Amino acid sequence: MNKKNRIFFIADNSVFSKTAYDCVSRFFPQTRSVFWEYGNSHVPFLDDWEGEWIISFKSDLVLPPRIFKKATRAAINFHPAPPKYRGIGGYFWALHNADKMYGVTCHHMIKEIDYGHIIATRYFPILEGETPTTLKARAGVYCLSLLNEILEQIIQEKELPLSEESWEKKLYTHEDLKNLLRHNYKLENTG
Repeated sequence: MNKKNRIFFIADNSVFSKTAYDCVSRFFPQTRSVFWEYGNSHVPFLDDWEGEWIISFKSDLVLPPRIFKKATRAAINFHPAPPKYRGIGGYFWALHNADKMYGVTCHHMIKEIDYGHIIATRYFPILEGETPTTLKARAGVYCLSLLNEILEQIIQEKELPLSEESWEKKLYTHEDLKNLLRHNYKLENTG
């Protein structure tokens, strides 16, 4: 088996992730994939994998460092939020904070969640009337576009760039998101 073709692709079950997988697997036919959603009680066994690249695309699956260290080239993540929003729920936080711009981020994976060196970020305006659902869909499109840019560099065996951008310190958790949604729901129903 050609080591160059050994990619581990991890993603959610969205149409964007399935399209991303189709793209990656056409160029790297021996790509191993895991499609996983938060709350799924079955966490895939990943210890038997080794290869060059891990590509995590819009996935909430937190890999233990021993797994992404097995990637001899790099373990990278396509995060569907800008560096301002590490962790979960960026769509909700951006709308809650009345942000004018949103973005998607590709970065190296390290032990800390959404904190590795940033490769690239793509920004786009938040539109009037935007909802978490529309913002999530639009971020999926931008993640696909960014994946295509990075995939070209991987195929051509070029070094991945490093952005000068850096992550905000706050990590948004599932508990933070639950509290935000609970608070907003109460505010909307107080008459």
